[in-house]
Amino acid sequence: MIKRLSWGFLLTIVLWLVGCETKQVSNQKNQNPPIVRENTNNGNNNRHELIYTKHARCRMQCRHINEQEIQEIIAADHINQRKSNPNDNRCPTYAYEGYSHDQQHLRIVIAKCETVWKVVTCIDLENEFTCDCK
Repeated sequence: MIKRLSWGFLLTIVLWLVGCETKQVSNQKNQNPPIVRENTNNGNNNRHELIYTKHARCRMQCRHINEQEIQEIIAADHINQRKSNPNDNRCPTYAYEGYSHDQQHLRIVIAKCETVWKVVTCIDLENEFTCDCK
């Protein structure tokens, strides 16, 4: 009887440890920042690719925002829920906000599609710029 209880206890501990490890690996996959590539879609990587729309490139140039700053804001993972639309049927959109290394207060809007994340636009929240993006 005691031997049977010991094996049952040991099996419970092992299953619990395996569950914790699986959950931790799954969480790590979701926390990886996206890979930055210029309009590529090879689809063979576990992490999402990050591409820039034409509009986003224009806004970046006009507002003096570079790819490194965009990656910093996304990696910080602060999402403004009021400016996001996670229920969009085509590609849910998320508005990441934060300060870049040069203290620009930025909002980066990302459309999270199935295989790629698209930078839709980027906004400097403290400075007004006149951009001619059509």
